[in-house]
Amino acid sequence: MTNTRSALRLFLLPLAMSLSGCLEIETTTTVHTDGSIQREVQFSGDSAEVTKGSPFFPTDSTWTVIRRRSKDTAWTSVSAKVFADGAALQQALNSKGDKGLNVRVECAKRFLWFTTEFSYRETILCYNQFQAVPISAYISPDDLAGWVHYDLEKAPYPSVEDSLRIRKASLRAEEWDSRNKFEAFFLIFAEGAARLNDPGLSRGILAGAKESLYVHCAKALTEVQLDTIPVIFQHILKTPLVQKVFDAESGKVKEFAEKIRFEMDLLGTPYKRAQVIMPGVITETNARSIQGNTLTWEEFIGASYAVDYTMWARSRVINWWAVVLTGAVVIVLAGILVIGTFRRRRVVPG
Repeated sequence: MTNTRSALRLFLLPLAMSLSGCLEIETTTTVHTDGSIQREVQFSGDSAEVTKGSPFFPTDSTWTVIRRRSKDTAWTSVSAKVFADGAALQQALNSKGDKGLNVRVECAKRFLWFTTEFSYRETILCYNQFQAVPISAYISPDDLAGWVHYDLEKAPYPSVEDSLRIRKASLRAEEWDSRNKFEAFFLIFAEGAARLNDPGLSRGILAGAKESLYVHCAKALTEVQLDTIPVIFQHILKTPLVQKVFDAESGKVKEFAEKIRFEMDLLGTPYKRAQVIMPGVITETNARSIQGNTLTWEEFIGASYAVDYTMWARSRVINWWAVVLTGAVVIVLAGILVIGTFRRRRVVPG
């Protein structure tokens, strides 16, 4: 069991470092009328943090990078690149694969003669690494939406009743999170015990002890103290076979710890703000704030721990050339009609 606990500590001790620091990240996405998209990623902080950047916001030599000192010890680094369309931007944002923040981008425009409508959707896919228990088993769709909006996005509560309702949803979300992780961890142990094939750790014994194991492991899972879980299993099951199972499954236990580390790294990513600049006049959006045609979302990275989080907007541009052309055609047609009428009157016999 010593090897298992060492492996867990190895992967979880760096969490304090990954969740610390003074780096702030902001993205600005500009949608152009030709369908192209400019993406800017701004890192703000001290020199070391800005230079290091973040592995979840990959850039390469094709991005333009400008760094400047903003205060005595503070720096700002802006990386920018123009993409042909939403698909190209999505490919660049997902270049880290399963090791990064996965994003889905949809950008479209619709020509309606007098106007052109533009739409942009950017979805940060849920980065929770465990799907042993669906969140819907603990939170209804309406309460989930409220929890995301008011608790995770930090929107002001409209009433005391809503505050209490969302607080209850938050508590259910915490229980879901610990249950979800426990089920994934318990499955590793149960599969290992099945391969051990010893009556001292039969399926019936594990089933009888499962709830007690969860109750004692819940706090450790919530507080990410995973190195104590093997000790808890040993204390509850009271058999040396526990150590044999953990030793045999040390690779999967290590993988479990890596997934927790990945989740916490993403949860601690200082992605503070996302801005989208749309062409024309904004017609619909779920942005928290709007200034002209600039939309802003904040405090959303935590929401993607539980659900896919979508930032979307629609706008409309007036095609003045179409207005002018249509007006000119109307004038010409009206002129032809008037001239024709006038000529017919002149040729009518007196």
